Amino acid sequence: MYYLINILIVIGSLLILAMLWAIVGVRHLRFLKEGVDEHWELIDEKLRKRQGLIPNMIETVRMFTKDEEELIKTLMKERMLAAKEYMPTANKIIYEYDITKTINDLFNLGNKYEALKMDTNFLELRKEIDDVENILEERTTTYNDMIRQYNRHLNSIILKPLAKIFGFQPANIFEIEK
Repeated sequence: MYYLINILIVIGSLLILAMLWAIVGVRHLRFLKEGVDEHWELIDEKLRKRQGLIPNMIETVRMFTKDEEELIKTLMKERMLAAKEYMPTANKIIYEYDITKTINDLFNLGNKYEALKMDTNFLELRKEIDDVENILEERTTTYNDMIRQYNRHLNSIILKPLAKIFGFQPANIFEIEK
C-alpha cells in the first residue's frame, strides 16, 4: 500500500513539474515574442515615414531632371511593393534594401544636377530621410539583438520542445544596408 502511495506521489510531482515547466517556458517565449513584435512596430513606423517622404522627393527631383524617369519609376515600384509587406519577411527586407539603394541613387543626382544640389526642398528632404534612416539603423540593431535572443531561446534544449509544441517559429534578422 505504501509502495503505491509513493509511486503516486512521484508521478504527481513529475506532472506538477512538467506543468510548471510548460507554463513558465511558454510565458517566457511569449514575452520574448512580444518584445520582438514591439521592436518591429518601432521599425515599421520609421519605414512608413520614409515611404511617406518618397513622393515629395520624387516630385522635387522631377522638377530638375527630365531624363531620370526610369529611376523615379523604379523607386515608385519599390515603394509600392514594400508598402504591401508588413511583417519582416525576406521579401520585405529585399524591398526595403532596394528602396535604400534607389534613394541613394536619387541623392547622387544632386552631384549630377547643380540646380538640384542647391534646392532647399531637396536638401531638407535629404536631411529628413537621412535622419529617418539613422533612427532606422539604431532600431534595427536593437530589433536584431532581440531576434537573436528570441531565436537562441527557441533553440535551447529546455525550451525547444515547447517551441515546437506551441508553434513558436524563429524570426528573421532585418538588415538594410546603407
